[in-house]
Amino acid sequence: ETTNKTETTKKAETTKKTEATKKTETTKKAETTKKTEATKKAETTKKTESAKKAEEAKKAEAAKKAAEAQKAAEAQKAAEAQKAAEAASNAPVEAQPVVNNEENTVMKVQSTGSPVQRYSGVYTCDRCRVEITGLSNNTVAIKVVWGNSAFDRCEWTMTGNFDADGTTLQYIDGTKKLLTYGTDGYLKNTKTLSMEEKGSFFFDGETMTWADLAENAAAGMTFQRVV
Repeated sequence: ETTNKTETTKKAETTKKTEATKKTETTKKAETTKKTEATKKAETTKKTESAKKAEEAKKAEAAKKAAEAQKAAEAQKAAEAQKAAEAASNAPVEAQPVVNNEENTVMKVQSTGSPVQRYSGVYTCDRCRVEITGLSNNTVAIKVVWGNSAFDRCEWTMTGNFDADGTTLQYIDGTKKLLTYGTDGYLKNTKTLSMEEKGSFFFDGETMTWADLAENAAAGMTFQRVV
């Protein structure tokens, strides 16, 4: 009877140990599965974040390149426009005579119409060029370009009105600027030297003189009409 009790006890203990072992293994498997799933989620999240960062960096780089390309295109366009303006201002312009085909003779510009019609045009003397453009019946826009050197020039802009005699053009709103260019021909700097300058232009047929009251820049100069 004692032997039977001992065997029964041993069997119970063995069963208990087996069940405990099974529970431990089940718990370990559950923990392992949980850790694996957590690792997978972490790796997936990490990959997603890396992909997002890579995409954002790619977009930023593309936007940067597009902005640089646009800036370069605008700079090139501005440089070309500046070169064209520079060439137009500095290039000598020859007058185109009006030819009478019947008599085969060269005729001068007719002195008819308002002073604006008669005297609008381009006048030059030495390194100075004066452009006069009609705005209304008695008002014109004036632009004076004076080449100081290969790298800088002065520009005056103003509006003027003719006196009653029709041969004197006066202005009171002259603005003088200094334009500086680099060795590459591009405009580097623009500086306003003075404002509200006053003066007059005097016309006599195809010639013109300029009385600049601020500094008398054109003293002794006579401008010839070329256009």
